[in-house]
Amino acid sequence: NVINDDRAEFYRSFLSPYSINIAYRFSKKWRNALRQASNKYQVDQEVLTAILLVETGLGNILGRYGIINVFSSILVADYQQDKKNTIDHTLPPEQLHHRERLRKKANWAHDELEALLLISIKTGIDVYSIRGSFAGAFGIPQFLPSSYLKWGIDSDKNGVINLFLFPDAIHSTANYLKSHGWKKGLYLESNKDVVWQYNHSQNYVDAV
Repeated sequence: NVINDDRAEFYRSFLSPYSINIAYRFSKKWRNALRQASNKYQVDQEVLTAILLVETGLGNILGRYGIINVFSSILVADYQQDKKNTIDHTLPPEQLHHRERLRKKANWAHDELEALLLISIKTGIDVYSIRGSFAGAFGIPQFLPSSYLKWGIDSDKNGVINLFLFPDAIHSTANYLKSHGWKKGLYLESNKDVVWQYNHSQNYVDAV
């Protein structure tokens, strides 16, 4: 497939010989964890490696944003917009549309913040210390807090799901894909829809 939108060059970089080589080395180093996850969840090892490569460069680019601040900032922006709207009752249609989009995003941020606090209660993790992407995703597989709660796997049974460690990241990614309908067989057309659920970008799907 041809990668052709504004992030074309970014996703094309994961198809370079350099990227393929580091993915190959990763698959050898973590072959036991990959094999175990593949057998348990019936998800191809290659797609697990590919997703972790595209998401964070196999753990090398994890993000620098405090994710609690990401969600809180969205809620603050929504609150400030609400205050503005109580004064201005004559908003044009385009501003009303923008307001509705902001409200939906605020509801999403509220749910993710709630999930983040639940993670703290259940695990004792200091949520203020968690760094991730500008969109609030964190760990090697870049899960949102709600995804952590739904699909995170404690692969070594130590009582904590740590998405910054490869075994838990690999098993959690496999669990996510299986839960969204992955069928073993890399080139099954239906599996493209599963990868789309992971990231709503056709370029992303094509690169993986």
